Amino acid sequence: MTRTQIAFAILFFASTLSLQAQTPTTQDCLGAIPVCQRTYTEAFVPNSEGNYPDEINTSISCTAGEINAIWYTFTSNETGDFGFVISPNDPNDDYDWALFDITNATCDDIRTNPNLVVSCNAAGGFACHGETGATGGSEFNNQGGGCGAFPPLESAGFNPFNDLIPVQQGNTYVLMVSNWSQSPNGYTIDFGLSEVGVFDEIVPEVENISTPTECGQDEIVIQFSEFLQCNSVRNGNFELLGPGGPYSVQVTGSACQIGGAFDRTFTLSFFPPIASRGTFTLQVDSDLPTDLLDLCDNQVASTQLTFDVTDPIPVEIDLGTDTTLVCVGDIYTIDATIPGGLSYSWEDGTTDPTLTVDQPGIYRVTVEDACGFGSDEIEVIYQMMPPVIELGADEVRCEGEQVTLDAFSELATYLWSDGSANSTLAVTTADTYYVTVTNACGPTIDSVNIDFIQPIVLDLGNDLVLCAGSSVVLDATQAQDYSTYLWQDGSTASTFTVNESGVYSVIVNNDCGSATDEVEITYVPGLPIVDLGPDVILCEGETLLLDVTNQLSGYFWQDGSTAPTFIIDAPGTYAVTVDNVCGTVTDEIVVEYINAIQLDLGDELVQCEGEMVTLDATQAQDFSTYQWQDGSTDPTFTLDKEGIYAVTVTTDCEEVMDSIEIIYIQVTDPATLGVDTILCPGDSLVFDVSIPEGSYQWQDGSTDPVFVVNTPGTYAVTVESACDTTFDQVEIQYFLPILTELGRDTFLCPGEPIVLDASAFTEADYLWQDGTTNPIYQVREAGVYSVTVSNNCEVIVDEVEIFECEVCDVFVPNAFSPNDDGFNDRFGPLTDCPLFDFNMKIFDRWGALLYETDNPDDHWDGKQGGSTLGTGVYVWVIDYVVIENNRPRAAQIVGDLSLLR
Repeated sequence: MTRTQIAFAILFFASTLSLQAQTPTTQDCLGAIPVCQRTYTEAFVPNSEGNYPDEINTSISCTAGEINAIWYTFTSNETGDFGFVISPNDPNDDYDWALFDITNATCDDIRTNPNLVVSCNAAGGFACHGETGATGGSEFNNQGGGCGAFPPLESAGFNPFNDLIPVQQGNTYVLMVSNWSQSPNGYTIDFGLSEVGVFDEIVPEVENISTPTECGQDEIVIQFSEFLQCNSVRNGNFELLGPGGPYSVQVTGSACQIGGAFDRTFTLSFFPPIASRGTFTLQVDSDLPTDLLDLCDNQVASTQLTFDVTDPIPVEIDLGTDTTLVCVGDIYTIDATIPGGLSYSWEDGTTDPTLTVDQPGIYRVTVEDACGFGSDEIEVIYQMMPPVIELGADEVRCEGEQVTLDAFSELATYLWSDGSANSTLAVTTADTYYVTVTNACGPTIDSVNIDFIQPIVLDLGNDLVLCAGSSVVLDATQAQDYSTYLWQDGSTASTFTVNESGVYSVIVNNDCGSATDEVEITYVPGLPIVDLGPDVILCEGETLLLDVTNQLSGYFWQDGSTAPTFIIDAPGTYAVTVDNVCGTVTDEIVVEYINAIQLDLGDELVQCEGEMVTLDATQAQDFSTYQWQDGSTDPTFTLDKEGIYAVTVTTDCEEVMDSIEIIYIQVTDPATLGVDTILCPGDSLVFDVSIPEGSYQWQDGSTDPVFVVNTPGTYAVTVESACDTTFDQVEIQYFLPILTELGRDTFLCPGEPIVLDASAFTEADYLWQDGTTNPIYQVREAGVYSVTVSNNCEVIVDEVEIFECEVCDVFVPNAFSPNDDGFNDRFGPLTDCPLFDFNMKIFDRWGALLYETDNPDDHWDGKQGGSTLGTGVYVWVIDYVVIENNRPRAAQIVGDLSLLR
């Protein structure tokens, strides 16, 4: 095994154990026995489930759970087939087992994750007690309880041996062995049936160590490559050497502290805490054979571990608050002394713990002790003369800015020209400001003049349109004389005169900002040009676009719209007024429309013979001409004969033609629905009484000329035309469906005559297999009987088979000789029929019951309770049920028999 495998084999013991409070035993997954040797003998199996019961979920396991179970664990050294065998000390004991792969899981996961099961066997019962395991004795990996089930299931076993188990190098497994028999006799388990190595022979080592890095720390955390037995770890196994020693060391493990048997990570607490930087050595000693043993008694080798404490920690230095001295010649001593201080370094190069000063300034010191460094500084201030005040030169600021005048001086009072007494004064208006500053050495007076520049106000106005010959002056002049001007042509006056079209701009600058503005000046040459054209006549749907666009002009149409264009789509008078800076012009136009031709001679027209018809194509406007099919040109046309009549109407805008068919009819033939009729089921009948320009009224109120019949009843229709009215009706009936049913096949028994009834319950003809034609047929012998039932609509054929009556015979002999000669050795009923609800009793001649059975195959052997009975006559009673003619028949028969020896 590798040095880390045993750690996994213990199933993350320390962290899990700390969560569960109970100390695990070998009857718990957490306390599983590490496999350190080939054979383990359990002379006595404990009668409990350990401190963590119900670790096995029986709904996802082949076993019935943990029954007085013991757990084992190992990590495979290589990939291959693993095998083991469990040999009970009592061969009649039944042991079950389950192997789980917990490489990436914990003991808690076994109950919920069925995928952790690698192999499982709970086979037991006849021929399945005794040895069990993964031996290759079958090809199966999951066998439930019982024996002989093939193939086995999770709930049913075949034999006590599973196939060899494929294991992966480095994977960790746990084996639960359950004592189904609950016997105390124990067992031996052999883990050496294969070449795969599962025994730990690796010496454990220190795998990781967490050491102090700075003063004040007093713990070392050491982690071994494997779990160590708690009783093999003692304080004397660890010695800390280094500056500040000697050190006393106490070792603890979290799992060991709560009663665990092994742990991997230990905390070394030492005293005193580290009080100096330097190099330290941790000596790990295995002086005794019982020191620092892993779970398979492999011992940690003695070793030395060296580490450095190098991280400095801050040293607290306090030189005190900043200090002010009033008089020239005063001195001040600064003290940086600390307990344990090793060196002092001031900025002037001196190295004493104290420094005496007589000059103002900031003084800084750095102090070092055994664990680190620290520094501090202090400012010393002297007042040696009256205040020095300088408000500065006069200023010109931008309007809106605030100027803060500062006259601060140590230990002084202040009086400004506005009466305020602060060290500063906020100024936002133009003026001359004074301040008097006074301290113990006397007053000082200063003044300053502050002026504010107003923001630039610049607006050249809106863009202008002028008539040719006029001019305008643009003015950018500012109220204060702090500004400069620059026009688009480079001129620098505050005004500019314009007399031609163009864009004119100016930039105004002062010390507080800049502003720019521009304006466009356009000159119009004269009055607008307006011409709507002559009056016009348009076709319906046409439009006319009027466009009076002129440069820099305004527009006003007759409807109030103000666009330069106007679209005409209706007759009327249209006028527009166009104006610009030079004057106004007006024009108008009259527009007429020719209406679209409205021509509709109508749909087909049916007339009675002798009637006159006038067709009219007259249009509303007097712009149309007409031409009929015969060349006539009047807007109307009169006729009295059948035919197709057409007219063409023409205007300047379009030409439209229409036509109509005129039909003359005589008096119509009477409506005829035919004779009364009988239809087959599902058939339908279509009546069609269509005539030209007819109207129709059926018995149900419908008005279509076509009517579909699919139910019996009386059907009637009234047909009207332009010339007369007719009526007819008819009766429609339907054949009923043939409902012949001869029934199921049956048996013909004496005294039980059979009559076959093929009645169709509708009009029909009958023909039996022998040619008879009645609907009723008397059956006199077994056979197949068939009938054909037919009418105009359908033919139905049915048949039934009549069998001879069944009789089940039961024969009972009247003697037997139970002498084991292979002939007539047993007494019982003989029959070819299955017997149900069977019971047979044998009595002696005095009525004592000698034998009873409910199995018709169990015959009497002439004994009572294992004792042989002598020759004699005995009485029997047999009750049974047989199935005859598809019906049960119960019977009881009684008789006597002779037993011969």
